[in-house]
Amino acid sequence: MQDQQIFWAVLAALFLITELLTGSFVLLCFSLGAAVALGLSLLKIDLVFQMLSFSLSSVFGLTILKLLISKMQKQKAIAFGAERLIGLDGFVIETIDNKRNKGRILVNKEQWRATADQTEETIERDREIVVTGIEGTSLRVKPKS
Repeated sequence: MQDQQIFWAVLAALFLITELLTGSFVLLCFSLGAAVALGLSLLKIDLVFQMLSFSLSSVFGLTILKLLISKMQKQKAIAFGAERLIGLDGFVIETIDNKRNKGRILVNKEQWRATADQTEETIERDREIVVTGIEGTSLRVKPKS
């Protein structure tokens, strides 16, 4: 029985040390599985059940890890820079005229150079707008409906 305890303790330690070196979190699941089997070994549970608990707890850990990774990947990336302004409302502080390459807006307490979504469109001063995109260092906007 003591050989089983040594085996599970060494196996858990090896998985844990390797996990610390790789940082993948996968081997951590196996380390925890070996720790569960070690606990059963200390309780003098049969080797078959120890191996079964090692397998099941490792698979359970891997399943939880996969769910956590999936949840993290589904989270929307945080926009920064001008991208954070897309979809926000603002207003025109200098008439936007694409033909004359003029126009400024105020969005989120910041002044930005702006162009209209429609090439021929002119958006007058003090008109409410919505930011629809980025074009170089300018924001693309359309009049708010």
